[in-house]
Amino acid sequence: MALPPSEREAYLERVCVDSDDRREVESLLRQLRRPRLRAVIGPSGAGKSSFLQAGVLPALPAGWSALMCTPTDRPFTALAQVLAAEMVSDSEAVQLL
Repeated sequence: MALPPSEREAYLERVCVDSDDRREVESLLRQLRRPRLRAVIGPSGAGKSSFLQAGVLPALPAGWSALMCTPTDRPFTALAQVLAAEMVSDSEAVQLL
């Protein structure tokens, strides 16, 4: 669920508890403009999923998409499953793999 730019500012005001939260969300959004894979890594319970689901994902620019993956004890298998489910209808992407 990406928000239009007109709603993004109001959303960040409501969700970000303090200016540090907002800076973190805005920092990751700036980094995402460069075409690279990004990972949010931290110990269990640190708030990684909350940061993404409540802060970053809704603030993504219109037209962007994101996949979330919980690595479990087999991180590459978990990632492959998430990617495969997303790409199953894209035969060109599957061929590139």
